Amino acid sequence: MNTGLTVIGYFWTLLSTVSTVCAIFGFYNPSWLIGTISVDGRRVYTYFGSFRRCNYPVYDKVSFQLNNRLQELSSFRLEERCGRYATFSDIPSIYWQISTICISMGCALSLLLTFILLASCCVKDIVTRTSALLIGLMQVVAGLFHFIFQTCHQFLHTMNFKYAFVDVPNYKFLIKQWFSRSGALLPLLMIWQAALSPSDTET
Repeated sequence: MNTGLTVIGYFWTLLSTVSTVCAIFGFYNPSWLIGTISVDGRRVYTYFGSFRRCNYPVYDKVSFQLNNRLQELSSFRLEERCGRYATFSDIPSIYWQISTICISMGCALSLLLTFILLASCCVKDIVTRTSALLIGLMQVVAGLFHFIFQTCHQFLHTMNFKYAFVDVPNYKFLIKQWFSRSGALLPLLMIWQAALSPSDTET
């Protein structure tokens, strides 16, 4: 079937589909930050994304009557499961709230454009010279949303909850550690270290 797409057009469609799936999976995956939290004297790994989390702290309040007065008993526990935040305002950082909006808009736009490109593999003349330019520009816009998300989420190195504190390593330290485990990426590690200021270097 002649759809009007060239080999480059098919490759563009394939690459757009793969990148969109990866972006959506990364948005849904809560393992953006992996930290630890102390519960009853033991350290438990906890995972956080922009709108989902795993093994997160919960602060319970129980009300009861004592001597004709209303009393409250508070208790702290760890919810060992994955779930989203109850409301948008519960996301523990304004930067991650911005990230959630930006990445969701970027993913939605990328998904829409991917559907158009996939349809062009079956139907003739959906992607013309003009529409290809427009789709490319819209993909740049989607990429800018992803860039804003990437910039904003790096502002949060620790999460300070209302009733619990989660220790999360500095993201630059995590990237350096990942680079150091791959000998093939040693030049990139050297460039990264040169770009770090002395105050950002882990000891």
